[in-house]
Amino acid sequence: MADENEDYSSLPLKTRLAHKIWKVRLNAYTEAEKLFSTLDPDTEAYVFNEYEPFLKKIASDANVAALEAGIGAVLKFVENTPNPTSPRDSILEAILEKCLVSTRAGVKTKSLELSLLLCEIDTPNPVIGKKLTIELYKWIGPALKPIISNLDPVLIKELESEFEKLPSQKPKPLRLLRSEMDIVPDDTDDQMDVDQPTDTVEDAQDISDEIDPWDLADPVQVLSKIPSDFYSNITSQKWKERKESLESLITILNSPKYADGSYDELVNALAGRISDTNILVAVLAANCVEKLSTGLRSGFASYSHIISKPLIDRMKEKKANVVTALNQAIISVFRSTGCQLKGFVDAISHGLSQKNPQIKSSTLKFFSECLKMTTERPSKGQIKEYVSISKPSIDDSDPTVRESGFELLGTLMKLVTEKALLPFIEGIDKAKEQKIKQYFETAVVQLAPQSAPKPKPKPQSTSAPGKKVLNSSSSSKPTLATSNNQKNTSSNTSNSSLPNNNYGAS
Repeated sequence: MADENEDYSSLPLKTRLAHKIWKVRLNAYTEAEKLFSTLDPDTEAYVFNEYEPFLKKIASDANVAALEAGIGAVLKFVENTPNPTSPRDSILEAILEKCLVSTRAGVKTKSLELSLLLCEIDTPNPVIGKKLTIELYKWIGPALKPIISNLDPVLIKELESEFEKLPSQKPKPLRLLRSEMDIVPDDTDDQMDVDQPTDTVEDAQDISDEIDPWDLADPVQVLSKIPSDFYSNITSQKWKERKESLESLITILNSPKYADGSYDELVNALAGRISDTNILVAVLAANCVEKLSTGLRSGFASYSHIISKPLIDRMKEKKANVVTALNQAIISVFRSTGCQLKGFVDAISHGLSQKNPQIKSSTLKFFSECLKMTTERPSKGQIKEYVSISKPSIDDSDPTVRESGFELLGTLMKLVTEKALLPFIEGIDKAKEQKIKQYFETAVVQLAPQSAPKPKPKPQSTSAPGKKVLNSSSSSKPTLATSNNQKNTSSNTSNSSLPNNNYGAS
């Protein structure tokens, strides 16, 4: 086996690009990327021609770390070569077969960038670029839309029309790659670092289904784009100025991913507008909360306590568009915490303590959704707490509140099992218990059902065969013999169990 610690830098670059040790190839790809960035396409076009035959193999590297570096090199090649359309077909074949189904986010991101670059440079034949984008959409799905959002609006409309015609089921690879086949590699070092081979072609399809647009998007700097008069306008006495300030923010929040930063002032400002006397302003504020929490994801979790109570308080509204905006906002905030319920119990208790039945019913429905989505199974103490704040709702004078309460307890029962919940709702009448069980039967929760603990196996006796083990805790004592025969039997038995001390006696 080749020694990976050996210095291979003296080898020609072309030799290292095809080397059997992946670390050597990775370093060569990095060097090639720098080379392609500095070549003059007018005077050094011949150098690009010399490296073009390597591109497909680089974009199909079996090692994911090397592949990511390799795609970077190919990207620089296409950006700088005087004839970028020449290697297009071979590069795209490698991207479709290897890169788009990779489990490494960097590989997927760079390969998508490379694919779109090939579309962009293909101006003499825009039909090919359009077909390529449609083919990419077949494999990637909606995750591609944010990436093509900067294209010409007319072209986007044409593409979306073509996307709608595509079958809902994504295509499957027709064959496995050589790297996925059961072959013996030449180098043991490569064998330990390559992607794990898939057993079936369907497995590769499952990987492509997991592509998330958020992972592929570049984070947008939201805070730096907010106008200087935003915070004065959002608190203006004129509702139109408040509305316009939020509309300007909605425009800024038009990307799937936002950069981290200090959003305290912005979230507090939005919380204040959730309770705005003007319905339009309140809905816009809720829309902004939804977009911001969706774009920041876990980065928004620390602000959930600021916004959750104002959203619940506003749930007194009955208009469908307002209810929808509030629900979408608070569910998005809940998702940003990793669907962990502990940070929302205070806000839920606050909502259930209100006299308004609309607030109580909406809070219970939100509580039920949290239980369905949560990633943590409640402890006994948490079960007791959840029941104590929600159980009064099943005796409420409002039928909508009662029904929402039954649904909540039924969902909780599904999450923690019937056996775990029944002690906490003991004493309610049979009709109400039956309603809870009806919701229990139909509820669907994210966590897998909790299985009952297996009975512990009985301990096996460690005594020797044929012997009885006396229980030291037993109070029973052996009775005295009442006849000579019994005495002799007892004596013989006792003596036979003693060790023989007549060493050497005849």
